Amino acid sequence: MKSREYYELTKPQQTIWVSEKFINEPINNIIGSMYFKDDINIDLLIKATNLIVKNNDALRTVLTYHDEKIMQYFDDFKPFRIEVFDFTSKSQEEVQDFCKKFYDTKFNLLHSKLFDFVMLKLPDHEICLIGKFHHIIADAWSLGLIIDNIAINYSNLAYNSNIFLNTGTYLDFINREQKYLHSDTYLKNKEFWLNKLSDYNPIKLNTSSNSSYIANRKLYDLSCELTDSINNFCHCNNITPYTLFMGALDIYLYRSTMQTDITITTPILNRIGKEKQSMGMFINMINTRINNNPNTTIIDLLKEISSETISLFKNSKCPYMDILTDLRKQNPSLNNKSYNIVFSFQNMRPNKSAEGLVDYRVDWNFNGYSQDELVINVTDINDSGFYSISYDYLVDLFSENEIEYLHRRLLCIISNIIKNPSAKIAFIDIIDNEEKTKLLDEFNTSDFNYDKSLTLVDLFENAVNNYPDNIAVKYKNNILTYKELNNLSNIIANEIKNKNIKNSKVAIICDKSDFMVAGLLGILKSGNAYIPIDPSYPQKRIDYILNDSLSKIILTTKKYINKYNAKHIIILDDIDYSKEIKNINNSSCDDLAYIIYTSGTTGNPKGVTIRHKNIVNTLIWRKNLYNFDNNDKILQIPSFSFDSSVEDIFTPLISGAELIIPAISKMDVNIIGNELENNNITHFLVVPSLYKVLLKEKLNALKSLRVITIAGEGFSISLIKEHFSKLPNVRIINEYGPTENSVCSTYYELTSNDEKILIGKPINNCKCYCLDNNQMLLPIGCEGELYVSGPGVSDGYLNKPDVTNERFLKNPFGSKYKLYKTGDMVKFDFSGNLEFIERTDNQVKLHGFRIELKEIENSILENPYIYDTAVMIQTLSNGKQILVAYIENKNENINVQDIYTNLRDKLPYYMIPKIIVLDKFPLTPNGKLDRKKLPIPKMETTEFAKPKNDLEKTILSVCQEVLENNKIGVMDDLFISANADSLSILTISSKLFNMNISIGIQDFYKYPTVRELAEKFTNKNSDLANTNKDIIKPFTTTPPSSDLTDINFEYKNVLLAGATGFLGIHILNNLLRNTNCNIYCLIREKYKQSPENRLKNLISYYFNDNYFDIYKNRIFIINSDLTKDNFGLEKNTYLDLKNKIDCIINCAANTKHYGNYNNFKKENIDTVSNLIEFAKDTDIIFNHMSTTNVCGNFLVDNDIQYDFTENDLYIGQNYEDNVYIRSKFEAEKLIIESEYQGLNANIFRLGNLMGRYSDGIFQKNKYDNAYYTRLLALAKVELLPDNLENQKLEFSPIDDVADAIIKLLSIPNLKNKIFHIFSNKLINISVLLNVYTSLNINCKFTSYNDFMNELNKPENTKTLKYIINDINSKRGINYDSGITVNNNITNQYLKSVGFNWSTIDEEYLNRFFKSTDFTSDLEL
Repeated sequence: MKSREYYELTKPQQTIWVSEKFINEPINNIIGSMYFKDDINIDLLIKATNLIVKNNDALRTVLTYHDEKIMQYFDDFKPFRIEVFDFTSKSQEEVQDFCKKFYDTKFNLLHSKLFDFVMLKLPDHEICLIGKFHHIIADAWSLGLIIDNIAINYSNLAYNSNIFLNTGTYLDFINREQKYLHSDTYLKNKEFWLNKLSDYNPIKLNTSSNSSYIANRKLYDLSCELTDSINNFCHCNNITPYTLFMGALDIYLYRSTMQTDITITTPILNRIGKEKQSMGMFINMINTRINNNPNTTIIDLLKEISSETISLFKNSKCPYMDILTDLRKQNPSLNNKSYNIVFSFQNMRPNKSAEGLVDYRVDWNFNGYSQDELVINVTDINDSGFYSISYDYLVDLFSENEIEYLHRRLLCIISNIIKNPSAKIAFIDIIDNEEKTKLLDEFNTSDFNYDKSLTLVDLFENAVNNYPDNIAVKYKNNILTYKELNNLSNIIANEIKNKNIKNSKVAIICDKSDFMVAGLLGILKSGNAYIPIDPSYPQKRIDYILNDSLSKIILTTKKYINKYNAKHIIILDDIDYSKEIKNINNSSCDDLAYIIYTSGTTGNPKGVTIRHKNIVNTLIWRKNLYNFDNNDKILQIPSFSFDSSVEDIFTPLISGAELIIPAISKMDVNIIGNELENNNITHFLVVPSLYKVLLKEKLNALKSLRVITIAGEGFSISLIKEHFSKLPNVRIINEYGPTENSVCSTYYELTSNDEKILIGKPINNCKCYCLDNNQMLLPIGCEGELYVSGPGVSDGYLNKPDVTNERFLKNPFGSKYKLYKTGDMVKFDFSGNLEFIERTDNQVKLHGFRIELKEIENSILENPYIYDTAVMIQTLSNGKQILVAYIENKNENINVQDIYTNLRDKLPYYMIPKIIVLDKFPLTPNGKLDRKKLPIPKMETTEFAKPKNDLEKTILSVCQEVLENNKIGVMDDLFISANADSLSILTISSKLFNMNISIGIQDFYKYPTVRELAEKFTNKNSDLANTNKDIIKPFTTTPPSSDLTDINFEYKNVLLAGATGFLGIHILNNLLRNTNCNIYCLIREKYKQSPENRLKNLISYYFNDNYFDIYKNRIFIINSDLTKDNFGLEKNTYLDLKNKIDCIINCAANTKHYGNYNNFKKENIDTVSNLIEFAKDTDIIFNHMSTTNVCGNFLVDNDIQYDFTENDLYIGQNYEDNVYIRSKFEAEKLIIESEYQGLNANIFRLGNLMGRYSDGIFQKNKYDNAYYTRLLALAKVELLPDNLENQKLEFSPIDDVADAIIKLLSIPNLKNKIFHIFSNKLINISVLLNVYTSLNINCKFTSYNDFMNELNKPENTKTLKYIINDINSKRGINYDSGITVNNNITNQYLKSVGFNWSTIDEEYLNRFFKSTDFTSDLEL
C-alpha cells in the first residue's frame, strides 16, 4: 500500500474552512441539477457520474488533521451508488421538501467524502440528477465542468466510445500557489491591494444587522430585446457586458447611499491554462474600488471601470484572505470580510455543441443560506439568448418587495445608460415612473383647503366669540376666560400701539404665566412679531438676541426690569387691566408672527422668522387631528422660547380648550404630576425622557388623558409598549418638525403593535422629499436628507442671508413653496411613512432641546487655549443620554471647572456638557477623529456588596435612585463606577439631608463608597480630638510699637505667584500703581494660551485694554509651573531669578471647597514647599496668602466659644472635613515649621473676598465663590430662620484687601507675623435684606422649622444644595460657629500704616449685585 501524501489547504480552501468554523448553517453547500427526458438510461447516467469523480482528484479530497494541522489528501476512487427516488405520483411541494432537506444536510468535513448525488423521477416525465458539493472541493466553474463532463461521459458511454475525459489535477494548483506565495510577485501584488484598499469601509445597503444566515433567491430573466440592446451597446463602445452591469450597480450604490467611494466585490476564476478544465476550489475575490464624481459621464465611468478591471486582474492572484489580514491591521473595524455586496458575472455556458450529446437543461440550485448580505449573479447558463439576474439576499435584511424594487432600479439605470451614455452619473434617473409617482404624489397626498387669509389672531378671536366665558388660561390660582384674556391682550396691544410700533419686533422676557400668554397675544394683535426669550438664559445670550433682532420694545415683569436696556420697556404687571377697550387686530397673514432663536453653529443662536400664514396651517391641522374642543384641558410644559410652545399654547386657544400653565421654570416631575392630577388634563406635549419618568412615578395622574403628543427627541419602542400596557385607551402621537417649517412637518400615531419608531407622513399641505446631495429623488427605503415644502416653510433666518440661501431652496417639483433643507437623514418605507435616521450635521435634540454641537465646540474653543474638542451625545449604560465634551489635553493640569464657568456664562443650562479630558484623541487610519472610540462615561461596578445595616441601605437607595443605577453596591466608588458628578452628589446630599442624614459634599470625595460614608456619619468626629496635639505654635505677633504712616514699599523685585487669580491680579494692580518695584509673575501656559496672553486678557477684563502696555516695562512674565521642582525652569534661569528676588507674594491656590485631596495638596501645599525651597537660606521674605477658615467651623472637644487670634493655628478645631481648609492649614504648618529653621515669612489670613468697592466688579469665576452662591441660595428661597436676625455679615472688598496687604508689606523688616485681613465694617443682615427688597426679592424671617420645611420642598432642592454645608450635625445654620476670628492685632497694624476699611452699606451691595448680574443668577 503506497504511502498517503498530505497537502496544506490552498488559500481559497482556507477561506472556506474559516467560514465553516464560525457558521453552523450549510452555507458552503453548492448544488447543481441536470434535467433529462425520462427515456434516459439511469444506469449509464450513474456510471457517467462515477467517471467524473474517478477522473478528478479534487472531488476525492478528504480533510483530516495531520501533525495537529488541517490537511487534505486525495482518496482512491471507490465506485458509489446514486439513490433514485420516484416522485412521479408526488406533488410539487413534496419534491421541493425533499430537495430542501437534501440541500440543508451538512457534510461531515473530516474523514468523509465531500460530494453527494441523488436522482429523482419527476411527475412531468423528467429525470433530475442533483449534485451537491462542499465549496472546499468545488466552485461555480467546477460545477459547470461537472455538468458538461457528465453529459459528455454519458454520450460516450451511450455510443460505446472509449474516450473518457481526464480533466487535470488539483495538485497542479496547490504547487503553483506555493511557488507564487514565496515570490516577489506575491509581495508586489499584495502591496498593490493594500494601497488600493487603504482607509476604505465596505458599502452597506441596509444598516440593520442579521441574526441568521437564512437567505432567499429572486430570479429575473431579461427580455431578449434588452439583452440584445446590452450586447449591441457593449460591442459599439468596446466594453464587456460585465463592465456595463458593474457600472449600473456602481451608479445605483453611489446614488442610493450618497457615498462616492464605492467598492464592489467580485469572485474571479483564478485559473490559468489547463486549470480552466480542472475541478476544485480556485476562486479568489477582488474588490473594484470606484471613486465617483458627480460630473463624470456614464461612458467615461464605464471606460474607467474597464481600464481598472484590467489592472485589477493583473494583481488578482493575491489571496483575498491575506489582503484582509493586513487590512485589518490598518483598520481593526473591518469584520471578517471586507465586503457586504457581491457581484458575480457567470459567463460559463454548458457545452452542447458536441455531436450526439444528450439533451438536457441545467439549474444552479440555491441552498437557502448565504454569508453575504446580497449577491447579484448575472448568467446565461442555458445559452437561452437572454441574461438572467438572480439576487441572493439575507431575509433578515431585505424583503422580497425591496429586491423587486432593486431589480427595477437596475433595469432603469441600464436603460438610461444605453439611451444616454453622455449623461452625468449624478443626474440620471435611477427610479422608474411608477416609483416616482409614489414618492411625489401618493406619499404626499395631504392637501387640505382653508382660508389662507387667516391669522393666528383671527383663529383665537373666533374661539373668543364661540366660548367667551370658558376658561382660557389657568395659572396658579389665576383664571382668565376667553373674553378676559382677549381684553388683557387688547390692553397690551394698545400699550404697544401707543409706542407707534407696527410691523416690527417685540421681545418678551418673563416667566411662564397668564401674563406671558396675554403678552404674546397682545404683541400679535398689535401687528408685531414676538421674540420669546427665556430669562434663565445667560445674559450674553439674551444681549445677543436683543441686539440681533433690533427689538423695538421689551415686554417684561418687575422681576427683570433692571436687567435690560431698550428704548421702550413695558412692564406687564404694572399695566392697568381694569379697563375694557375696543378689540384690536392689526395682524395680517403676511405679517411676521414670531421669531424663535435656535442653536447656531457659529457660537450664537440664529432667529427663525415665521409669518402668520406659515403657522396657521400647522394650527388648523393640529386642531383637526386631535379633535380639540372646549372640553379639553391642555397642560403647557415646553419653554415659550422653543417652537413647540407655539402649537402647545395656541392650538388650545383656537379650540376653546383650557390651557393650564404650571408654576415652574424648568421641568419638575412632582409639580407636573400634581398639575395633571388636580386639573384632569386631557392632553399634553411632552419629551420622551420626561414621559418615561411620569409613567413610572405618576401613573395615576395620567388617567384623565385622552391623547399625548411625544416630541423633541428620539425614544425606543419599549416606551410605547409601556404606554399601551398602562394606558391602553390613550392615543399617543409622535410629532416631528423643524422650527423652520412652523413646528411640525410629519406625524405618526403609534400603536401597541409597532416594532419601530416612525415620524410618519406629512401634515396637511406639507410635502416631504427624500433627496440626495444633488437634490435628486432617492428610492423608497434609501436614506437621504429630508426636504420639506409647503405653506409652513419660513422665509429664512433673520440677518443671515448666506445661511438662508444655503437652507431655503427653489422647489424643483413644481410647487410655489420653497424647499427647506432640514439636515435630517430619513427614509421612506413602502407604506409612505418616514423613519428618522440621524443628522447630517452636528445638530441634535436632547430632552426636547435643539442643540448645535458646533455651538458648544466653538464656545469651548473661543478661549483659544484648548487645542481640540469634540462634543457629542453619549448613552450611558443605564440608557440615560448626556452631552459629553471631549478635550484633547496637550497642556498639563487643565482646569475643567474653568471651562464649565466659561460655558455657563454663554450657554443655556441644557447645553452644558460633561467634560472628559483625554491625553490624545483616537484617530481613524486616515487621521480623522474616530468618534466611535471616544470613551463613554462608564458605570462599572464591582461585585455587588449588600448593605449591612439600615443606614447603608438608606444611603445606597438614594445613590441608586439619583444615579439611575441599581447595580451600585456599598463598596463601589460612586465616581469611578457610577459616573457621579458634582451635581448628582449635591442632589444625593440634599435628599439624605431631608432624611436627617447630614453628609457634607466633601465627604463624598473623601469617602466615595456607601460603606465609607455610612461609617463617616456614624463615627463623625470621634477620632479627631486626639489628633494634631503636637502641631507647633506660630511665632507671636505683637501689636506695633510706633506709628508707621511715613513708610514706603522698599522691595525692588517681587515674585508674584497666582497673578491670574482674583486677589493676585489686584495685588499686581496695587504694586504697579503704588510702588516702583518690578514684578516677576510666575504663570503657566493654560488651555493653549500663553502666560502673557492669559495675563493680558485678565488685566483687560478687570481694568482696561491698554493697562498692560502702560506698565509692561515693569512686568516680567515667566512661563513656569509652581508644582514642579525649580518651578519647571532651567536651572540657570531658576538661579538667576533667585538672585534677583527680595520678596515673594504667594496668591496661588485652588480655592474650591471640595474635590480630590491629592489635587489640593499639589496646588496648595507642594507649591508652598517649592516656594520655601526658593526662599530658604536667603534674605527673601516669603509672604503667603491663606484664609481665616483655617480656624475650622467648630471645636472637636466641646461647644465652647473660642477667639481665634493671629497667634493661633491649631486650637482643637475640625479642619479636615474640607479639603481646601485642610490644605491651607497644612501649608501654614509647613511655613511655621520652616520659620523655626530660619525662613523669613509672613502669613496673611484673608476673609470673604468680595467685589471691588469702587465699582462692585467681582471675580470672573463667580460660581466658585461659596459665599456668593450662599447669598444666591438664601435669596432664592426668600426665607431666613429667625435665629439669624442679629447675624453680622462680612464683605471685604478686593481692592481694600490688596491695599491693606501692600501697606503692611511696606513695614520695614516685617517677618514671622500672621495677619487677619478682613473688614471690621460688618453689616447687620437687615441691610442685605433691604437690598434684596429693592431687587424684588422679598426675603423674610420665619421660624427655624418653617425654614427647614420650605427647604425640603422639591422645588427648593437646588437651593438646599448650596447651603447644605452650612447646616451642622444638629441641623442648624452654623453661620455663628463656636469660633470667632479675632483681628485686633491686625487692625492695630492697619491703623498704624494709615489704612481704613471702606464702609459697607446698601450702595456698595447694589454695585456688587449689579456687577454680578445677581437677579439673573437666581434663575439658574
